[in-house]
Amino acid sequence: MYDNIKYLMEIDKFYTDIVHALADAIKVSVPSIPHRALKDFWNDDLDYLLTYIIYGKQLANHVMDI
Repeated sequence: MYDNIKYLMEIDKFYTDIVHALADAIKVSVPSIPHRALKDFWNDDLDYLLTYIIYGKQLANHVMDI
């Protein structure tokens, strides 16, 4: 019984270490810019595409529920 608890604690620590390593990697490798910096790139075509994607997901969810 004690061995099972020991293994579970080791797995939990391993999981926590992985999560922290991933979070640290994100901080140093993914650029962080304000969302306002991308506003110039947004246009009507992207609005249309976003609406189309959202509608498609809603439709797919509805079909899956049937």
